[in-house]
Amino acid sequence: MKIKSKTREKVAAEYGICVKTLNKWLKQSELDIPRGLINPNNLEKIYSVYGKPMTSQ
Repeated sequence: MKIKSKTREKVAAEYGICVKTLNKWLKQSELDIPRGLINPNNLEKIYSVYGKPMTSQ
């Protein structure tokens, strides 16, 4: 199944964290994710660093 673009709120909810924490994670990992919707390529980068959340859809 193809991954669709997601908001930071959706990605944070998948990990069970708040958006502020997600932004800290991204900064600490030096992942340069642009504002707005997170496209599938950037989602793959996040998932490769932090693992794919069990609730991702």
